[in-house]
Amino acid sequence: GLGASRTEEREARELAAALRADGPREVYADYWVCNRLVFNTDEDVICGVVDANLMPGQNRYPPYWRQVGRADRPGYVVEAGSPAERHLRGLLGDRVETTPVRDAGRYRIYHPATPIRPWR
Repeated sequence: GLGASRTEEREARELAAALRADGPREVYADYWVCNRLVFNTDEDVICGVVDANLMPGQNRYPPYWRQVGRADRPGYVVEAGSPAERHLRGLLGDRVETTPVRDAGRYRIYHPATPIRPWR
């Protein structure tokens, strides 16, 4: 119902505010997170869509994907406890303990020192 929609929108705005305040400004996330981030930040945060396996997803606007792909240190926004988070932590391996992570509502923002791009 309406309550769930309001909660979801509030969380999306909180995530956008956290990224605007402290970065990173180029991130990978799922389709709906990306759409809301770009909209809620007026493109201050650019997002490339990835699926739960961190492979390229449905990127409807290729310039965003290219911009995040050129970033030296992109972030990763995943839902806490999700398959995407488990996969990201697996890809980080030993670096998971030294990777900065912070929570924003139900999301976790990972900001590793080097990009994780399993499709390359």
